[in-house]
Amino acid sequence: MTRLARRKVGLRRIDAALDHLSAMGFPRVLVRKTVNKLLKVYDGEWVFLEEASYRVVIEAILEEQYSKQNTKPKLSDPSPSKKVMKSKIGSAIGSNFRDVSERISYSPLSDSCGCSFISPKMVTTQVVHSQSPHNQTQAARTSSYSPISDHPNPSVDPEPSIESDPSIYLEPLVESELSLYSESSVNFDPSIKSDPSRDPEPSIDSKQFDPLIYPDPSIESDPRFSEVVGKHQSSSDPTDMLSVSVGAKVEAIIVFGDSSVDAGNNNHICTILKSNFSPYGRDFYGSVPTGRFSNGRLPSDFISEAFGIKPLIPPYLDPNFNVSHFVNGVCFASAGSGFDNLTSHVLSVIPLWKQLEYYKEFQEELNNHLGKEKAKEVVGESLHLISVGTNDFLENFYMLPKRSSEYSVEEYQKFLLGIAEEFMEELYGMGARKISIVGLPPMGCLPLERTTNFMFGSECVEEYNNVAIDFNGKLEGLVLEMNQKLLGIQLVFANPYDIIWNIIQNPGAFGFEDVERACCGTGLFEMSYMCDEFNPFTCSDANDYVFWDAFHPTQKTYAIIAHYLFYNYLIHFN
Repeated sequence: MTRLARRKVGLRRIDAALDHLSAMGFPRVLVRKTVNKLLKVYDGEWVFLEEASYRVVIEAILEEQYSKQNTKPKLSDPSPSKKVMKSKIGSAIGSNFRDVSERISYSPLSDSCGCSFISPKMVTTQVVHSQSPHNQTQAARTSSYSPISDHPNPSVDPEPSIESDPSIYLEPLVESELSLYSESSVNFDPSIKSDPSRDPEPSIDSKQFDPLIYPDPSIESDPRFSEVVGKHQSSSDPTDMLSVSVGAKVEAIIVFGDSSVDAGNNNHICTILKSNFSPYGRDFYGSVPTGRFSNGRLPSDFISEAFGIKPLIPPYLDPNFNVSHFVNGVCFASAGSGFDNLTSHVLSVIPLWKQLEYYKEFQEELNNHLGKEKAKEVVGESLHLISVGTNDFLENFYMLPKRSSEYSVEEYQKFLLGIAEEFMEELYGMGARKISIVGLPPMGCLPLERTTNFMFGSECVEEYNNVAIDFNGKLEGLVLEMNQKLLGIQLVFANPYDIIWNIIQNPGAFGFEDVERACCGTGLFEMSYMCDEFNPFTCSDANDYVFWDAFHPTQKTYAIIAHYLFYNYLIHFN
């Protein structure tokens, strides 16, 4: 008996796509045509097309349909159009930073399953914030992206677009709250008492905050920490430590990276990785969950205040803020992001290349606001802070098969370093002259990694820590090379590994009681939506814990890290 020829795997996958999407009402001919186009874009990688129930395919079909109709949907349209972006792929082909095969889209207008949605809060917020030309620009910031292109289409009418607004802002921020994001002489307060019952609107200038507990004298002798400890012990007021004049000239703090510095941009895109709900922000000003992945402020906030600028850095995508709030500092970071575009795709967050595009957009706004000469001066005197890389290893290389099948860990480090180099060169080309890139922490000691290492007593994962040490050494070497290559640049590698490792090894010396478990929930695995206000296991005082959730430190830990980075690295900017 003659056996039937076995169907090719590709046909099986296309049949599955046709069956799935035709059931949703899409013509099979159109589905096949779209799939074939996208397979060329993604170099035959089906995984990108199949992810989230063929989300990329659906978006591409809708893009084509709306572009043919050349009409704009109404607010009530159940499938709002995505803004089609012009592509600069030509010059990017072959580069790590913008490799065409890695151009992954994300959509602020769609939920995690690729289904468009309309929230009453979006409509309410848009009505409130669409009255000025600036806020029309703000609305464009949260536009979505085509799978194969990324640049704004100037022909798109900047009328009010539907935006995902964080649940904490039903109305515009009151002036007193907005002032925290403006230039301020507020003293640096490294630790707010972790007490959910305290007054919800504390006075920022009051001295009600507990002083930060620093290492004991035995650790002071360590040269890595002597400067930060010495400054603290020589001051009668620990809050003066970062509010004194340091002689450094920094006009603003411009932030790129991941959840370690994301001030709330993820609130405004479609991703499950959010933290704009309680108990996040429990110890923030007014106990407000802003989207920061901690119980309070982030290192970038503390560093901004250390330079005497302002105590909080606002997120660029938040429609409550405009260019006047961004003059002294702005955050483009997105939790879950990485150097590698594939890392950002895991949770549909803002990739590093798009953060750079937002910065270009902001520079145009700044030119209009200050004039080109003054804007150029501000950019040149701003500190561009980059904190990213942990997710590339923990949420990508060690989690997913694609990169680990393509590269050894050493090769992947080289791949990431190439992206980091190109990113910093692009910043330099845009006028940045003061840049600091932050190294990796001992990522094998995060509570989540300890939990998954239960077979070995829930100890730190030594392999991950060794990778972080190795990568930091290579990143430092890259910084030295670029300082010699780029005329007039001040590029600083800031290494947080040693201070965090010392905290983990000597928690009591820093005033901590628990380093293995996080404060939120059981402290073993919870983060984002698993860390909610109804979890009965959440601790009462986060100051006793090194980590807030299973992946992110507490505000107190971040304050110590910020002190260390500031006095050992960043204070030298001039």
